[in-house]
Amino acid sequence: MKILIVDDEPGIREVCGRVLRSEGHEVQSCASAVEALPRLAEAWDLIVSDVTMPGGMDGNEFLRRARAAGTADVALMTAYPTVESSVGALHDGACDYLLKPFSLQTLVDLVRRRECGKRVAPLRAMESRRLRAVTILFADVRGFTTFSDRVSADVAATRLDEMLACFIEAVHAEGGTINKFIGDGALAVFGDPLPHSDPDGGAVRAAVRAREAVERLGGLRFGFGINTGLVAAGRLGSDGSTEYAVIGSPVNIAARLEEAAAEGQILIGPEAAAHLQGRFALSEEKVLILKGVRVPVKVRELLVPVAPAPVRA
Repeated sequence: MKILIVDDEPGIREVCGRVLRSEGHEVQSCASAVEALPRLAEAWDLIVSDVTMPGGMDGNEFLRRARAAGTADVALMTAYPTVESSVGALHDGACDYLLKPFSLQTLVDLVRRRECGKRVAPLRAMESRRLRAVTILFADVRGFTTFSDRVSADVAATRLDEMLACFIEAVHAEGGTINKFIGDGALAVFGDPLPHSDPDGGAVRAAVRAREAVERLGGLRFGFGINTGLVAAGRLGSDGSTEYAVIGSPVNIAARLEEAAAEGQILIGPEAAAHLQGRFALSEEKVLILKGVRVPVKVRELLVPVAPAPVRA
């Protein structure tokens, strides 16, 4: 792949370039978005850009111009994520969002995912809707409304930013895709639009990563819901305004499981639990009546820290 790194820190440009060249990619770099603008006409496969840079143009504006100028995928990286910047980046077409400091393996994995997507087909998120078997992960902050009533708006927004950053990083580390932010929560998909060899396990591991990261922050915690099933996935909306979406009963059940989860609890639907059985410690089944779901749902809870990811050949 032909990759452009845009960052004002020479060390970031040097180390990212070195590791990606060792993977066989052609890599060039620029020190600012302004410097990179004239090069957007070149045939890049991937652009990885910092968000905060000198010169009067940030990464979000550069993303919009890069997407308008060509077909290159654009990933943003930042040490200071906010809900606004991350949501805006995804809305404007960013293919990923890296949180500094990130491991070099995280960068390599990102490039490999993009390389796979380009080799197989154009990004599936732009296809018409089709049926896909995926795993859905919902996370939502427990007690955030009460918390936000007791503190200033700035404190509440900062804490939410920190928690959602933990979730974003965890999902990306496990090969999932952030689909959307919903109030003080988020929805992630494993298995589409990017392929995943173990979507159920990836969702569970991401939930545990996020739970542990938030525990280190102290105070507020997430509740999690995980469910697997066949959904309609792809482009939703009119020609003038479209977004990638997953729709179907499995999504609704995952959302209701998240609503039923207590602080730090990871509740798992029946099909996902069947795939995870024997690899993770799960509670005995309990039957829940979930709002808006016609039939009772057999639910299990993750009991212990997650098992290691399967070794890929």
